[in-house]
Amino acid sequence: MYRPIRPVHQELRALAAISNREAIKNMTNDVQTDSNIPTLNRLQFFRNKKLLIGTGAFLIIFVFTISLLLPSSNPKQDNSSQNSESFFGPNQNSGGSVEPTNSPGLNKAIDEAEKTADEYGKSQEEVGYDYPWLRKLPLVNEKFYVYYDVEQRIFIADLFLDPTDNAEQVKSDIQKQILDITKVPTENFQFQWNIKQK
Repeated sequence: MYRPIRPVHQELRALAAISNREAIKNMTNDVQTDSNIPTLNRLQFFRNKKLLIGTGAFLIIFVFTISLLLPSSNPKQDNSSQNSESFFGPNQNSGGSVEPTNSPGLNKAIDEAEKTADEYGKSQEEVGYDYPWLRKLPLVNEKFYVYYDVEQRIFIADLFLDPTDNAEQVKSDIQKQILDITKVPTENFQFQWNIKQK
């Protein structure tokens, strides 16, 4: 017997219609009895509901907290508070900010720190006047490190020499570099030579 060939899309529609009917029939069977809903689905439903309620409560609390922490953009000024002493006491000025009060011990410590800073600044100025070339030091090389100690008033040179290096030659090179860079006659200063073998 001869059967005409239907296009593929018509056959797919027919199959989809049949599967839709079966799916609708299965859904109506599931809705008819409450015992058909598995226990796992009920727990997921309640978890989702609790999650939704918890998230909503968190957002409300978060927005409320932020609104309390942020200052309002239009602060209201009360004219009566300008004429009388404020709630927080006499240390509050008319602008609303509180003037800090320091204890006597803290004031004494602040004064001592200021004196120490002034003395240090003066001593650094004196060092700058007495030793203007000091900013050009230390001299650093792979064989030596040379700096000037202001308190001892000597040049300290750490020499890192190989066994084949001539120590006296390196010392004279250092003195020549100090003279060239700082324009200080090295004959007027003492040197402390610390020789260390590599």
